Amino acid sequence: MLKHWPPLSALRGFEAAARLGSFHQAAEELHLTQSAISQQIRSLEAFLEQPLFFRTGRSVTLTDAGHDLFSTAQVMLQQLAVGIRRLDQYRKPNQLIVNTTPAFARHWLTPRLGDFNRRHPQIDLWLFTSFEPPDMAADSIDLAIRDDLSAQADCTFKVLCTDRL
Repeated sequence: MLKHWPPLSALRGFEAAARLGSFHQAAEELHLTQSAISQQIRSLEAFLEQPLFFRTGRSVTLTDAGHDLFSTAQVMLQQLAVGIRRLDQYRKPNQLIVNTTPAFARHWLTPRLGDFNRRHPQIDLWLFTSFEPPDMAADSIDLAIRDDLSAQADCTFKVLCTDRL
């Protein structure tokens, strides 16, 4: 077993860039900046001590080492995703996973959580924030409080309030 491993985020960035053939598209998919993807790839190449991409203008193609790592990374990331989804069976029945934007959590929701916890001590509430709307099924989110959640299968939508500008 390896003593040191490359960061998982760098492997995710590499896999997306290799699959899409573009650092820019990988950045969009992973909700990162292009420079963050470039930095992840550079750090991965430094860790492995070899180039993984041929860079030509805005496009990238894999080196032989890149092809080898790409096939391994795809399988590994898919297996990890399956393993993480399997953990859903161990969730507590009284666990509630909520996603919202950082601003809404900070300014409205978090100040009210103390009262919620006093009224419902049996509920194990987990609050996650993100700028981008979550994939409700893939992220195992029970409730999303957002103004920008696009229609997703098996989801019910309810307007909680309207805001006048």
